[in-house]
Amino acid sequence: MNKILFAMTTILLMSCSRSPFLDDKILGGKVVLKSQLNKGFRVYQANCLSCHGEKGDGTGITYRALVTKPRNLTQGIYKFGLSLDGGLPTDEDFANILNHGLRGTAMLPWGLDPDEVFAVTQYIKTFAPQVWEGKNYLAPQRPKFSKDPFQYTYEAQAIERGKNVYHQTAQCFTCHRAYLSVEEMKSITGDQTINEKSDIFQVKPQLTSYFLGKMQEDLLPNTPPDFKYHNVRSARNVEELYHRIYVGVNGTAMPPWNGTITDDEIWSVAYYVDSLIKEKKF
Repeated sequence: MNKILFAMTTILLMSCSRSPFLDDKILGGKVVLKSQLNKGFRVYQANCLSCHGEKGDGTGITYRALVTKPRNLTQGIYKFGLSLDGGLPTDEDFANILNHGLRGTAMLPWGLDPDEVFAVTQYIKTFAPQVWEGKNYLAPQRPKFSKDPFQYTYEAQAIERGKNVYHQTAQCFTCHRAYLSVEEMKSITGDQTINEKSDIFQVKPQLTSYFLGKMQEDLLPNTPPDFKYHNVRSARNVEELYHRIYVGVNGTAMPPWNGTITDDEIWSVAYYVDSLIKEKKF
């Protein structure tokens, strides 16, 4: 009798550990079924646990070995969404990262089926109830992205214009780096002391709003990419570069450029950056 009771208890505990959700939840303004949350839990355990950790705080067993640290999902701040003003990402944004990964990091394309992607997305939201549940939830505001005014037909003109916007209008080299000659940069900035070793020809690491675990005082650094050297993690083509420049990179010094420069200028910078990426030697 005792053996039977022990076996039944063990089975019950194992069942609970694989299905921790007993009720449906309202997440992101919609009802998510407990069956979907439990499926998401299992997908997370199988694919995400080792990096993001059991609590979702970015301290999985592999995190110390990773140069680019896993996201702390408990903060409710998400780097690569496409919402305005640093708003919450949509399910489509989550799916894009899960399906395509983040280049140059341990965040791989996981090859999940659509049901698994949806389920694990909903489970991830449970790590940050302060932004996904109740009255604090603010629905994502999607931008009205414009169509490409250059359509690759005028690619050379777009790149040339983007080079000027990058170095003069937006002065992107203040965080990334300059790609013009010393003499050209002297002319643009008026600084005659510029030489090949000047910091305008180097990327400038900066602190982000992100931290791991409970280490709120230890904000993680971010290095703006040198487009001829680093991977651009969340953009694979001109259109995606336009989207990223438009909304910025949440939690970092990369602001949304919408409203600061024109849409055509954003598109031109996207073409220019894409041309720099294509010059990578490896």
